[in-house]
Amino acid sequence: MRSLYTDANLLSGEIPDCWNHRFLNYLDLANNNLTGKITPSLLHKDLRLLNHRKNSMFGELTSTL
Repeated sequence: MRSLYTDANLLSGEIPDCWNHRFLNYLDLANNNLTGKITPSLLHKDLRLLNHRKNSMFGELTSTL
């Protein structure tokens, strides 16, 4: 899987730190009700786009993202 688009799907809660998608390039989590930290397992070297606008997530992003 290279892209995952979940924009405006009424998702809520925290994102678990169990991602193992090394080849995921695009992750769109925008316009949901997600909370909590941006988990380290989301931020890997192949991820080129992380759209998390209009959520209540927080945390540091890597400089390579």
